Amino acid sequence: MSQTVTIVGGGLAGLSLGIGLRRRGADVILHEAACYPRHRVCGEFICGLRPETTAILGISDLLEDAIPCQVTGWYHKGRHAWRKQLKRPALGISRYRLDLRLAERFQALGGTLLEHSRVPYEQDAPGTVWTTGRRAEQSDWMGLKFHCTGIELEHDLELHVGDSGYMGISKIEDGRVNVCGLFRKREGLSARKEELPLAYLRASRLDNLAAKVDSSCLDSSSVVGISHLTYRWKSASKGRLALGDQYMLIPPFTGNGMAMALQGAALAIEPLFAYSQGKQDWAHTLKHVQVGLRRTFRRRLAVSRCIHPLIFHRKGQPILSTANRCGLLPFNFLFNLTH
Repeated sequence: MSQTVTIVGGGLAGLSLGIGLRRRGADVILHEAACYPRHRVCGEFICGLRPETTAILGISDLLEDAIPCQVTGWYHKGRHAWRKQLKRPALGISRYRLDLRLAERFQALGGTLLEHSRVPYEQDAPGTVWTTGRRAEQSDWMGLKFHCTGIELEHDLELHVGDSGYMGISKIEDGRVNVCGLFRKREGLSARKEELPLAYLRASRLDNLAAKVDSSCLDSSSVVGISHLTYRWKSASKGRLALGDQYMLIPPFTGNGMAMALQGAALAIEPLFAYSQGKQDWAHTLKHVQVGLRRTFRRRLAVSRCIHPLIFHRKGQPILSTANRCGLLPFNFLFNLTH
């Protein structure tokens, strides 16, 4: 007997999962609280994604025109710290474009997409998959993002580390760059939405980057921010199937959040399809997916959480920078552990 899979949240994990299930003939209803297209706080840099994953999901063609990004450079308070070339190019594409493409593909395959539709968080019936993004919890973090043109980059991806914050800049479509950062909230710092990223850059002593941004052409409609970000080790409840950031939020310096959302969706497709066809009960489906998620992501989450405090700590930053200049920073080893 056919059973419907209900997906709550229409981000990368939810939409790609819905597409993969619809391609196999499952009945899928997807609830999205907002609508498409829209901007999201996101690095818009897909790193560590294998072609096999997009093939399983059935979305390879939607990424064909993504901007290949292979050279990454890190800066500490305006000073160049290190430059590395990734083994495989990462993909630069805005969520504004990618989410809309995924939503249109899901509907074209016969999936039911309900925009402006919220499902109570307490409602957790069998067959429900939660992909609603980060879990709202009190924290000291603030995420900010915007698009602009007219910034000259020395690398495909740049990460600028300052006092209690960092900002990543990466190439996306149409000659634009995505500027996205994570900062500790600063009491007393207030500004209009369009001016908030610059205010945080200057407060973090990233004055060179702030000057570049100030002289660029900033798309004010793309400025978005989020708070209540937590990077503590806290997985979803055992009785809930969660994917993407709802499962676990990885620190953004890794550039691995988008890839994890897609990898988690690909991992969950076959167990959920078996459930939809009545070949597996919900308890076994839930266990199957949760075990797979832990095996796939546990190490990278643990390692990235160990590195994350060093990037923010005023004593940890020069230690990392000095270790790199002395050739003691195992970049490739750490990259492999976090991807």
